[in-house]
Amino acid sequence: MIRFVLITLFLTCSSGAHAAGESLLMPGQVISGHAKLEAKCDECHVKFDKDAQNRLCKDCHKEVKADVLEKKGFHGRLESEKDCRECHT
Repeated sequence: MIRFVLITLFLTCSSGAHAAGESLLMPGQVISGHAKLEAKCDECHVKFDKDAQNRLCKDCHKEVKADVLEKKGFHGRLESEKDCRECHT
């Protein structure tokens, strides 16, 4: 029941209250390098689409994206492309 109430609140609130509702679901503070994005969840996350997160990570971390595409550097030489969150929690 509590989960239903939280989801309903999460989906129906206005943008200001919506951000407050999202902060209730956050697992903790973001790393200091991402602190400026802490209130902008949609910069790094797409609701109901976990697969979109890797694309959003690479949109900001262009060097990593280039390494993966060119198969060079640390990230480009991994055996298989992983989700960013597997190593970067």
